[in-house]
Amino acid sequence: MTGGMTHLRVILGLALLCAAARADGDVLWESDGGIEQFRIDTDRLGGVFVARDTRDLKRGFARHGLRQLVFKPMGSDLHAPEGNVGAKRRHQGHLNLYRVYAGSETFGSLRDDLAELKRLKDGARLTWRASDQRPVEVIASWRLTGPAQIDLHLTATPTRDLKNFEILTASYCPVNMVKHVYLSHDGKPRPVAVKTPTDPAAAELYSFYPLTAADRGPQEATGRLHSTWKWPTTVAKENAALPIVFASDHHTEIVLMGDPASTSAVCATPRPDSGNPEEWNSVGQHSGLYLSFFCRDVKAGETVTTRARLLFREPSATESEPHRRLFREFLGE
Repeated sequence: MTGGMTHLRVILGLALLCAAARADGDVLWESDGGIEQFRIDTDRLGGVFVARDTRDLKRGFARHGLRQLVFKPMGSDLHAPEGNVGAKRRHQGHLNLYRVYAGSETFGSLRDDLAELKRLKDGARLTWRASDQRPVEVIASWRLTGPAQIDLHLTATPTRDLKNFEILTASYCPVNMVKHVYLSHDGKPRPVAVKTPTDPAAAELYSFYPLTAADRGPQEATGRLHSTWKWPTTVAKENAALPIVFASDHHTEIVLMGDPASTSAVCATPRPDSGNPEEWNSVGQHSGLYLSFFCRDVKAGETVTTRARLLFREPSATESEPHRRLFREFLGE
């Protein structure tokens, strides 16, 4: 009996240690079939972060990103649907690094390119070395920092002077979700969440909202408008009051926020009135939340840094206060 009790105590102790490790942010790593990923399994969030997908993928199918995400309290699928609309978006997932620009130049898509991988206790770090095609080294880490929260830390160091250097990050949401940005209301300092686009004439464009008046010029000179890889972009008349964009339905909310010191603009695609995504234009079908990082001149050898946070939560009856509280917590850390 004494030996049996001792054995039971050992098993219980190991279980408690494992539980404590997971609570502290440990992640489970898997490597199979050309995919390196860590599995997310908390009491609120399930899914995987793919850090390296070395398979022979179709063009535009990302090699890293958050996939298969489910918000457990609501049982919500956190991705665009399968089918003609959304299959690629689902594969690209959330919080992936997209295009790299410099004024009139474009340097490709980070999420589509293989990177060096380092496994972390609570996530992964990827490094894209500078090359002739992309004269900048980019290092990014993704960490599980809460039960339904992922943090991105990003550094970039160019090997030559770059004018209006910019990196975009993207999160692709279920197409039925309505997207919002924060604007100052009637010139008052209190930010108010509004559905996008604020200008109905821009429904077929990606409307980027500069954070400040000083960001407006660089946004109008962005490679999204002037490089060989052009987006149907417009710079909105209004400025964003906060570097926060979010998407929501009746059950779940997806919130993306960036460091105000290094976020130049935010973008959230409109949800068309038609209930059939097959009828939507490409902008609506993307169902995306975007942050524009840096968008300024950077010298050779200068390192720029930024961070972002993606979190999932139940919608609140009051719109602005929970997000502002979460944003203050993000800044405080």
